[in-house]
Amino acid sequence: MQANGELDTQSLTYLFEVSIADAPAVFPSVVEPLIDANSAAAILHVHPVTAREMAAAGEIPSLKLGRCWRFRASALNEWINSHMQGGTRKKLRDTVHRRER
Repeated sequence: MQANGELDTQSLTYLFEVSIADAPAVFPSVVEPLIDANSAAAILHVHPVTAREMAAAGEIPSLKLGRCWRFRASALNEWINSHMQGGTRKKLRDTVHRRER
């Protein structure tokens, strides 16, 4: 890199020679892929409609893109772990039923 902050030819050449396999090591901020409601439901062991209802209610970490809900598996695992701490296990359906009351 040059003193003015621009990349020189050697730096550019190095960047282009990095293979896809090396990407996580060189660029650790590679984004985790998003999963759909069916995959999220499989992780949570609930029906996909339940997963979408929980997402719409803000009960599970999610992102709405257009008309579709998207999730990150790691965020769902963290959510599950946080609901299992302290020896108080909640049934996922209890969360949904509580909202309906």
